Amino acid sequence: MDNDPVPDGLTGGIVIEAGAYEGTWAAKAAERGCLVYAFEPASRAYAIAKVRLAGRPNAHLFPVALGGGYHVATLHDCQRDGATWLPADGPSEPVQVVDVALVLSLLGRVDLMHLNAEGGEVDILERLVDTGQIRDVAATMVQWHPRPETNERIAALETALQRTHVKLPLFHCWGYWRRKGAGGE
Repeated sequence: MDNDPVPDGLTGGIVIEAGAYEGTWAAKAAERGCLVYAFEPASRAYAIAKVRLAGRPNAHLFPVALGGGYHVATLHDCQRDGATWLPADGPSEPVQVVDVALVLSLLGRVDLMHLNAEGGEVDILERLVDTGQIRDVAATMVQWHPRPETNERIAALETALQRTHVKLPLFHCWGYWRRKGAGGE
């Protein structure tokens, strides 16, 4: 949602946001001088974010989802509560999912990855751990959306992240890791 915290000390740098929703967090990061690459696949939220981020040359918004590969997925719009990959009442739409590994390889390095991807954070992080590109991410901020079928995967990701990153406190539902040697120790 749009009340996601912005880490203290975030000034400048390259930021990827997966699950930009209506663009409020991306706007806050852009105001701090960050170069923001925001991804929001839900057409209703994307339209609002596009207006909110207009006129910010350091904020780039894409109408696709980040994931562990390329495919089309069904996204369900929960209106003011965001969207979900799980079946839900209300409108749904097919959305393009693009490979986070390609995005990261194009950018080379990322200072902060902000993940509020309604469950997609698991696929995103698994892909980056599997490719070793998680080492190219100085800090990762993730809001987990656990489900019975993803609980073991989330636990495995937390263990994998501890190999390259240090977990730091942030807010109640957020995980926050800084790469070892990048101010996180």
